[in-house]
Amino acid sequence: MSKWPLALLFSVLAALALAAQTEQPTEQPPASKASISLSDATAIVRQTYGGRVVSAVDGEREIKGAKQPGYWVRVDVDGRVKKVFVDERGRIHEDE
Repeated sequence: MSKWPLALLFSVLAALALAAQTEQPTEQPPASKASISLSDATAIVRQTYGGRVVSAVDGEREIKGAKQPGYWVRVDVDGRVKKVFVDERGRIHEDE
């Protein structure tokens, strides 16, 4: 049996492996929605304030001149409703 077919096979496999290593990764499109979920946002608020979540909706808030995606959450704490904003990183900003 000739060694040429085997050498050709290894050459092709090596070329394919090299091509796979040099392939450029595809860029991810920027996220347009918050990276945490609505249920995550309500859990964060419930854990922080210990009250009952009255409502929670997608929204945005202007922070330092830029609109930031997140969630508006209303929570009932001892009979008083507090409105807070949970940003895409899970940080709470109290409504002023």
